[in-house]
Amino acid sequence: MKKKGINFIVSRWFTLVILTTIGCNLMILLIPSCKSSSERTKPVDQNKQKEELIKNQQNIVKNESENIDQYVKSRSLIMTTTNTGLRYNIYKSGTGNQFPSNDDWVKINYSVSLLDGSQVYSSDSSGALEFQVGKSDIASGLQEGVKLMKIGDKARFIVPSYLGYGLTGDGDQIKHYEALVIEAELLSITTQKR
Repeated sequence: MKKKGINFIVSRWFTLVILTTIGCNLMILLIPSCKSSSERTKPVDQNKQKEELIKNQQNIVKNESENIDQYVKSRSLIMTTTNTGLRYNIYKSGTGNQFPSNDDWVKINYSVSLLDGSQVYSSDSSGALEFQVGKSDIASGLQEGVKLMKIGDKARFIVPSYLGYGLTGDGDQIKHYEALVIEAELLSITTQKR
């Protein structure tokens, strides 16, 4: 008799737990529907959100530009700025006479550093980099920069994050919103991958 009583209590307790769980889940689902229709359908001012996002992005770009300018000034670098915001200096002229264009394959020796001076990538450790201009996932700032070079030229590029890896970084060594300092030497230009 005691065994039946315990089983009865356990089954009642188990039933009570299940009913309580179901009731709580229903409450969670029903509570949001208790809000007034004006609260549920409150329109999001998309224009205001868009303006705030644009303003935030402009502030990020402005601050980054100021940091780059400070980097250039503190090192007494002479840089030219393109319309996109890429800063560059071709500090050694090569012997070539042709500039790469979109669809050309280029091969470069390179090193990539952050504004704090820490090196993140280098052809010393990974070998020369070969890519197709305008059709690769290489930072757009570097692609723009190599089109300013001839074979044998050595250049320094300061690539703002929006011409680099932007909001997401590269998922490895470059974090979000990081400007890059790229040293590059153009080794070759071809119309096909070697």
